[in-house]
Amino acid sequence: MVDTVADTVAEDDTRRGALRRGCAGLLRAVPFGVTALLLLVPALAVPQARAEEPPAGPAATTGPAGGDQPETSPAAEPGVAAELASKMTFHLNGYLTQAYGRSDGDQILGIPKAGTADYRTSAIQLRVDMGHEDSFSIQLGNDRLGSSPDQKFSPEVGIDWLFYVHRFGNLAVKVGRVKIPFGIYNEVRDVGTLLPFYRPSSDFYGTGSFTTETVDGAELSYSALDLGGGFQLDADLYAGDWEFLAITSEEGLVQSKARGSVGGELWVTTPLRGLRLGGGGMRYTAETPGIPNASSHTEHASLEWELGRAAAHVEVKRRVSGDARATAGYVHLGARIFPKVTVNVQGEISDLDIKEVPSTIHLDRDLAAGVNYSFRDNLVLKLEHHWNRGYFTDVPPDLFGPPSKTRFFLVSLSTTF
Repeated sequence: MVDTVADTVAEDDTRRGALRRGCAGLLRAVPFGVTALLLLVPALAVPQARAEEPPAGPAATTGPAGGDQPETSPAAEPGVAAELASKMTFHLNGYLTQAYGRSDGDQILGIPKAGTADYRTSAIQLRVDMGHEDSFSIQLGNDRLGSSPDQKFSPEVGIDWLFYVHRFGNLAVKVGRVKIPFGIYNEVRDVGTLLPFYRPSSDFYGTGSFTTETVDGAELSYSALDLGGGFQLDADLYAGDWEFLAITSEEGLVQSKARGSVGGELWVTTPLRGLRLGGGGMRYTAETPGIPNASSHTEHASLEWELGRAAAHVEVKRRVSGDARATAGYVHLGARIFPKVTVNVQGEISDLDIKEVPSTIHLDRDLAAGVNYSFRDNLVLKLEHHWNRGYFTDVPPDLFGPPSKTRFFLVSLSTTF
C-alpha cells in the first residue's frame, strides 16, 4: 500500500507528521534498503512464530537409530511467512524541494551573491504497520545547503529517524531515533508542500545550533484527550541524546552533543474553529569541545489559527545556556487570494543577552514576503524575498560591530508522494 505524505501526516499522532531529506545519492541507496527490509521482516518473524505455534503435519519421524526426531512440515514455513506478511501494510512516502537562491551581498544561510541551485531538501520514508498497534518507520534523507559551512557536517545520505511504535488506544510509545514535537513545524520542517516558505522561521527553529528534530531515546504520546467544553489535549514526553552545531572562537563550527535531554509538549485544541495553543520545554547538558559543559534549558509557546482562506502563526522561545540567554520569535500571516495562489508575510527576531555584556545583542531581524502557486496539493511553486539585518551571515560575525544588511530571494518547487 502506498500513501501520500499528507495521508501519513494525518495518520500520525497529530497533524504535525514528518519526513526529511534525500536525493541523488539517496536514490542509489534506497532500493537496496527497501528491498532488504521487505525480505528481512518476514524472515525474522518466522522463527518466533514457529516457537509459538506447533508446525502442521506429522509431529515426528523415526531416524536411523530409531529415536524420535522432530520434523517440520515442508509447507509450514512458507505458510507462516505468508500469514505474517498478510498482516503487514507497507507505506512508502517521500518529498523533494529544489530551490535556487541569490543574495545581494553577504552569504547567508548558504546563499551566495553569485547564486546557487545546490539548494534542496528531500527524503524517502518507509513505514511498516504490523496490525493496528505496532509499526516501524525509517527515513533516509539528504540536504544540500548551497555554500554553507554546515554542509561538511551533513552526510550524503543519512538516517533521519528510525523508531518502533506501540499503541495502547490513545497512548503511544516510541523507541529509537524518534521525531519530537517542538512548536508547529518541527516534525514537518522540510516538507515544502506544508510550509509557507522554503523553511520555517530560522530564528525559532534554528538551522543547526541548539536545535534538533529527533532524539536517540524514547517518546510517550497521548492524543485526543477530551477536556470538555470543546477543548482537546495532546501531550508528549521524551528523553534521549542528540547532536547540534556550535561556533567556538578557537575552532569555529564544531559538532556538539546534548546529553540527558528531557522534554515535553502540550497542545490544546480550542472550541474556536482552527485555533490551537501549544507550549513545551526541554532540559539538557550541552557538551561543546573547548567549552565547559553547560546546563541548558529551552521553553516555548505557540499559537496556530487557520480559518478558511487565512492563517496566523505566532511562536516565541527562550533558551538559557551557561551565562547566555537567547530569545527568538516570529509572526506569520497567510491568505489564499485565489484558489491556487497564497500570499505570505513573516517577521522574525532573535536577541542575545550575555552576562558580561551590558546591552542586548540584536542577533537577527528578518522580514519575508512570498507568493505560492499550487498546481495541485502535492506540487507547489514558491517565490520569496527576505530583507535581513543582523549577524546570521555565514561569515563569522563580530557581535560588537555593525550588523550586516542583506537581501536574498529564493524560488523553489516542492512535491510529495
